[in-house]
Amino acid sequence: MANWIFNESHYEERDFSIIPEGNHRMRVSDVTEKTFRSGNAGYEIVFEVSGYSSKIWYYLVLNPAEVEQTNQRIGAFFASFGINDVQRGNGKNWIGKVGAAYVKHEPYNGKESAKIRYFLNKKKQETLPPWQDKAATTQPQPQGFVEVNPDDLPFM
Repeated sequence: MANWIFNESHYEERDFSIIPEGNHRMRVSDVTEKTFRSGNAGYEIVFEVSGYSSKIWYYLVLNPAEVEQTNQRIGAFFASFGINDVQRGNGKNWIGKVGAAYVKHEPYNGKESAKIRYFLNKKKQETLPPWQDKAATTQPQPQGFVEVNPDDLPFM
């Protein structure tokens, strides 16, 4: 039989509902170098989304057959997240950087899925609200008692 001591302080109730379409602040939470099925190298980038528990995965494929398009995608990502020359070489240096992207919905395996359509430049990010931690997953608790006249209750 498995032996485990559960620590409730490590548990957090999460809501994994789909991120709505639109502009969102995002923070890089993980980066993994990969070789994709195409044989091209690149990065799997995981983003936290401001105000949500769900995350979005983005695949930055370095495609030597499409140099200009690949450089455009890399440049848009770096500009949005403020990644400078020194930080560009190692994907792990991108973790914690905050930028923004436009999210769209598209079908994936028979379900709607949130995908990054494009990254927002710094000018377009000015209209977004500041970073917000994950949305609360519990209902707000009452802050006090209200005195009620028993004659006003329908069930007494």
